Order: sequence, then structure tokens, then C-alpha cells
Amino acid sequence: MTADNGQNRFENALMSVVAEGVDVVLDYLWGDSALAIMSALARAHTDRTTRFVSIGTSSGQENIHLPSSILRSSTIELVGSGDKSVSKADMLSAVKGVFDMAAEGKLKIAIKEFALEDIEVAWNAPLTPRPVVKVQ
Repeated sequence: MTADNGQNRFENALMSVVAEGVDVVLDYLWGDSALAIMSALARAHTDRTTRFVSIGTSSGQENIHLPSSILRSSTIELVGSGDKSVSKADMLSAVKGVFDMAAEGKLKIAIKEFALEDIEVAWNAPLTPRPVVKVQ
């Protein structure tokens, strides 16, 4: 199987997901998967703008060949997330907002507590509710 064949199969599998439109893609991988996602978004021809946020390169591929036709035939907004992708003032304002919401009791996270001796059970527990190991 060639890389293009695998990418095309991945892109085709994504079509049912992107058909209704996607608001945000948080991409930690980059590489071939990012290109397949953007290609599927372009082929879906929805009226919804998709913000594609590049967060990392866990795939190990730093560079991709992104045809300009993907951007010309879609409403993808390509942005990065990193130290310089937002101003320090905006970042501090956002953090303050989260802290204020937490202080006002407006943030709720469902948790399930585990004793330290049950750490293996906690490690294998579902992520919802969030497993928390209580250390006393």
C-alpha cells in the first residue's frame, strides 16, 4: 500500500464525519493526517468555516505538501497554537477569566476519586468522570 493510497482511504473515511461541517480541528499530529483532514474538509463543500489549529508534530512530519487548491476550495482557517500565536496580554486575560470562573464555582468537572492503593484501577478507568488519585 502506498502512502497516497492510505491517505486517500483515511480522507474517504473522514467524509461522513465532515459532511455536516466541522467548527474546529485541534491537530497534534500534523503530517499526512493533517493533509487528509484538510482535503476531506475541502471536498465536503459545507458552508461552515473550519478553524484548523496546528498544535504539534507528534507524527514526526514537520513539513507537508499543501496544495493551494485545498485552501481555495474551502473555508478552512489555518492557525497555529504556540508561544507567539496569541499576545501575552490576551493569554493573561484568558487565564484570568478561567481562574475567575473557577473562583465563582462556574467550572464543574465530574471526578471519581481513587485511593492511592487503587492507582492501577484509576489508571485503567474511563476518562469520564475524570479519575483522581487522592494522596493522603
